[in-house]
Amino acid sequence: MKIAYSPCPNDTFSLDAWIHGKIASTIKPEPILADIQQLNAWAYQAVHPVTKVSCFTFGKISQKYALLPSGAAICKSGPKIIAKERFSASELSKKRILIPGLDTTAYLLLRTLCPEPKEIGVARYDEIISKILADEADCGLIIHETRFSFEEAGFVEICDLGELFMKHFDCPVPLGVFVAKKEAYKEAAANLKASIQFALDNPESSYDYVRRLSQEKDKHIIQQHIQTYVTKDTLQITEEGMRAIQTLFQLGVEQKLLPIDALHATDHFCYI
Repeated sequence: MKIAYSPCPNDTFSLDAWIHGKIASTIKPEPILADIQQLNAWAYQAVHPVTKVSCFTFGKISQKYALLPSGAAICKSGPKIIAKERFSASELSKKRILIPGLDTTAYLLLRTLCPEPKEIGVARYDEIISKILADEADCGLIIHETRFSFEEAGFVEICDLGELFMKHFDCPVPLGVFVAKKEAYKEAAANLKASIQFALDNPESSYDYVRRLSQEKDKHIIQQHIQTYVTKDTLQITEEGMRAIQTLFQLGVEQKLLPIDALHATDHFCYI
């Protein structure tokens, strides 16, 4: 069974045990690793039976995939807007910004929580800082490991869109989720949850795999990443986590960035 996911620490932490046979499973997983924007693009075409996607993208593909109860990144902080020099978020209308993809939850949060930027460009998440340094943009919307290391590159935080979401809606921000096609759902759900439970019970077991694939090699940054994005909703989406997803979809529909069908994307969700 092909499992598509990102090389970021929260995903590799979650999948290490299943990928490397540390849990009992009748299904042999075949890992397909890619940047989140590529995963989103594949999901529109329903390329893989099980995949990680941005929550924003799930709102547009729920006719093809069902939400898995495990593997989600739902947390209290999220994508950050950063720049070389500090400015007020209200000044975004005068700024050129780079984002990690038009299908990312980061983009949806930017469009709904901030003034419309002067110009929006797209770059792979790990290239945003270098492109700002090359004066290809005034600021950037960063995700994954970069949001833990931007200060070392001389950047300052303008705002955290996850914290803004929390402030406005009193719930964590749903960034990414795992989804599966109907025929793969049951086995994927059971194995993914077992893999995450193993990782939580044996946190050092996955470290070599996580570090090998991570963009950042610093152990402290890797640990920060896992502590931030692997939450109670990663093992199994809670009722609060489900409310967060529904809140994001409601926001997207109101802003005409998601189809009305997104409001029913979780109708058939089952807790396990």
